[in-house]
Amino acid sequence: MAMFLRDGRAGVGVKPYASTQTGNFDLYLPFIEKGIALLNDEGRLGYIAPSLWTTNEYGEGLRKLIAAGRNLDRWIDFKAYQVFEESTTYTALQFFTKRPNDAIRVADAPTGEIPDDPWADAGRALSYGREAFGERWLLLTGEERALIDRFYERCKRLDNPAHTKQIFQGLITSADAIYHLTRIGPGRYVCTPSGNNAAPPYEIEDALMKPLVSGAEAKRYVEPITETYLLFPYQLDPGGVSLIDTATMRAPIQRLGPISHAIATIFDFVKRNVIAMAASPRHLSMTLSGIGSVVTKTWISRRLLSS
Repeated sequence: MAMFLRDGRAGVGVKPYASTQTGNFDLYLPFIEKGIALLNDEGRLGYIAPSLWTTNEYGEGLRKLIAAGRNLDRWIDFKAYQVFEESTTYTALQFFTKRPNDAIRVADAPTGEIPDDPWADAGRALSYGREAFGERWLLLTGEERALIDRFYERCKRLDNPAHTKQIFQGLITSADAIYHLTRIGPGRYVCTPSGNNAAPPYEIEDALMKPLVSGAEAKRYVEPITETYLLFPYQLDPGGVSLIDTATMRAPIQRLGPISHAIATIFDFVKRNVIAMAASPRHLSMTLSGIGSVVTKTWISRRLLSS
């Protein structure tokens, strides 16, 4: 089936669907394309279908087809609201016409409730030509679209060479109990382990801590509020960013107690292995595992000695 939808009948040489020529397409893409093709000049149709074709790579063919014909007339996006209980998917009500439209009328229903007249506001119309946003579509109107447009006019993207050479995950230490702490007051933090052997609160200079935002704390257009902080033992210097050396960490920040010993151990471990990490991918993997092991053993030993 997939081969036929992409290549058509053998020997014909004509591709049957433009929407199946990019990426690993989903079956609903040629279904939308065929529906539009079957309309007469005054015809209209509507689907409730996944909305990801407007942004994903595999939707490029359908986006080009609909942009050329200006067939998309109206759009109600349910965002992350799950319309169907039996499957997890991002859906939208999508209305198409055979005749070209001047604009796409866009509305949102993030709670699943659709207003009686979702397109009453004239500002809901997104003129054709503005739906494209880089290699994807951005079906936003009004203040949201104006804000994003201003960002792109005045700001550089995070992946701009002026900011960074590469965006990557970074080292995985398996040591969240050491690095992720809950702030209980100015200069006071508690480690994340729980139970009978849970660590007591520690006094740590706020300058070493950075707020960590994740999950439900990350929301659009609002300053995030979090009680989780990341231990960030780095300093800016003329050469860039570097780890604070072991001696500095141990000397002025005596209040860190056993957590300071664990951090210093990590620094020593990383410094001994940094050259080998760069030279051998296999050693890099072993080193990352070793960091987590060192932290765990250090933490256990310090707890045993203090008990």
